[in-house]
Amino acid sequence: MGTKGKIGLRFSEKMSGYLTEGEMDFEQGEKRGEEGNTPLSFDVTIHIEDVDDFTKLSGRKAGLTGTLSYPPLGQDLPIHGGLFSLFRPDSATGKRHMTYSFGFKGKDGQDYFLSGYKVIYDDPKIDLMEDMTKLLSTGGTRATGPCTDPAFSIFT
Repeated sequence: MGTKGKIGLRFSEKMSGYLTEGEMDFEQGEKRGEEGNTPLSFDVTIHIEDVDDFTKLSGRKAGLTGTLSYPPLGQDLPIHGGLFSLFRPDSATGKRHMTYSFGFKGKDGQDYFLSGYKVIYDDPKIDLMEDMTKLLSTGGTRATGPCTDPAFSIFT
């Protein structure tokens, strides 16, 4: 149960892929990361306090906690400031997104940020599982503003 007798939901997800720092294309980031053997993985838990309220309006946010592993920066690094948004509509295409975003501190002491989205939409082929398991991601360093030194990739 969530707060005040409301029904909450908690679920966990593990995603992994390859990351290429400085790459500006999702597919190329994944391909070059695999060729360079730069794996990145994260284990997260999504915390929805009130399922009824969360599902009424698109873009509602839920907490996201967990750890991230990327050998150049460290293993099992705690995630902070994590947010998950379910089925936020894309204003340009009408497609809906599930968004993930969180920060973490590398073993070098630098703050980093990772964000990504899954595109969910009804198209002619049967691909709901593919839609639900393909996360298009961007990341980079962040001090107090937007990310610098971006990296793009795909996680499944």
